[in-house]
Amino acid sequence: MFINRQFMKWDVTPEGISMQDKSLFDRPWSLYDRAEKKLATDTSPDSRGEFFITLKRAIDRRLKGIEQIHEFTKLSLPIKIKSKSRLELLEYLGIVRPLLIKKLMTIRNDIEHHDMRPPSMTICQQFLDTTWYFLKSTDFLVIRRVSDLVFEKYDGKGNETAYGVSVNLDDLKYERIETRGWVPSKYVRKTSSDPKFSKLENCKIEKKANSRRKNDGVLLESDLYVSGNLKLDSGKRLELIRLVLRQSA
Repeated sequence: MFINRQFMKWDVTPEGISMQDKSLFDRPWSLYDRAEKKLATDTSPDSRGEFFITLKRAIDRRLKGIEQIHEFTKLSLPIKIKSKSRLELLEYLGIVRPLLIKKLMTIRNDIEHHDMRPPSMTICQQFLDTTWYFLKSTDFLVIRRVSDLVFEKYDGKGNETAYGVSVNLDDLKYERIETRGWVPSKYVRKTSSDPKFSKLENCKIEKKANSRRKNDGVLLESDLYVSGNLKLDSGKRLELIRLVLRQSA
C-alpha cells in the first residue's frame, strides 16, 4: 500500500521525549568554563595556546555527545554526505553554521602541531563567544530526543478534525518508521507512481466504526485507519529528520 505524505504537513507535536545523560550536556560546558577562566587570569602566549586546545575539546565533546544520542553518521545517506565530518553533517542537517568553528580548529592544530603563535586576546575572545553560541545552539540535541511525532489536521477555520497520524522514530536509522492513524480514503492507494506517495509496508487498514468520533471531528464512513512501516527515500528521510530536529529544539 502507499500513503500520501501530505499528512506530514499537518500540525505537528513532539511526543515520547526521552531525557538524556546529563553528563553529555555538562562536560562541554565545564571545558568552556575552564577556557574562559584561563583567558581571564593569564594572557601569556602559552595560556592562550592552552585556551584554544581546551575550546576544541569542548566542541569535540559536544560533537561526540550528539553522535552518541542521535547516531547521525549511521544514517543511510549518499556517500558524498556520509563522508562529511560530524560538524559538516550537522551543517547539512541545518543545525549549525560551522565556518568559525572550523577556523578555531585550524588555529588549534597550527598551535599544537606547527608552533604557531596564538592569536591576540581580541581574537581569543571572539572564539570564546563563537564556542558559546555553538554549545547553546546544540544544547537541545544532548538534553532530549524526540521518539514520536503526532500530526493532526485542522480545517480552514483552525478547528481540529478527526484526522491524525503518529510516527514512531525509535529506529535511529529511520529505516523502520512505524506509522498509524486516521486519514481520508484518498490518502491511501494500492499502487502509485505519484512522488507524493510513499510505500507503507506490512500495512493494515481498518474502516471507521459507525459510532466512532474523535474530539469535535467526525469521521466519514470512507475514512481509514492505517498502520504500517513507512518507507522513505534518502531525500524524504532527511526532510523528516530536519522536522524532528526542529521539534526537538
